[in-house]
Amino acid sequence: MKVSISLPDELVRYIDDRVENRSSLVELLLQAWRKQQEQQAMIEACLLLDEQSDELADEDEAWQQAAITDWEASGSHIPHPQLAHTRSEGAKVNHPRQSVSKNTQ
Repeated sequence: MKVSISLPDELVRYIDDRVENRSSLVELLLQAWRKQQEQQAMIEACLLLDEQSDELADEDEAWQQAAITDWEASGSHIPHPQLAHTRSEGAKVNHPRQSVSKNTQ
């Protein structure tokens, strides 16, 4: 596809003194610019994902803590399977993403 652009005369002379094919130079520069834009978009997406992951981890930890507190407050005599074997050492809850410990003494 042909594209027409306007450039100052001095820039065209500078380019003509240094390259054999203006179109090749413009194509090379635009490909490099596109790659830079794509990399920047990827970085921003990763940062956003990381931020959301941190927020989810905080929510999971708060939910786990609330569940332990509710369970303890209920006075239930039926030990929770994950807590039964660690009751004397402090309750430990294993979650797929992280572990939370709470001293129950």
